[in-house]
Amino acid sequence: MAANWKQHLFDNDLYQRDDIETLRQNAELDGENIHRMRQRLDRLERRIDRAELVVETLFMALENQGLLNPQIFQTLLREVDALDGRVDGRAGVKPSEA
Repeated sequence: MAANWKQHLFDNDLYQRDDIETLRQNAELDGENIHRMRQRLDRLERRIDRAELVVETLFMALENQGLLNPQIFQTLLREVDALDGRVDGRAGVKPSEA
């Protein structure tokens, strides 16, 4: 009976060590995934920043040349925003799909 008790005790220790190793490996994989996702997020943020710069430059150039009326543009912007049924400042439906 004592041998079974000792065997049970050591088996549990081995299972715990195996569980700890599995958790360590999972944490390592999670860390790698977080790193890759952070890199992807950084790239996307740079692309968005660049797109905002280009759009703002285009608006300024059009307005400076008298080709863009800010009030008319705002009205059109709200109309396009509402194409998906929600005025939320986000594009849900492209104008060509409406």
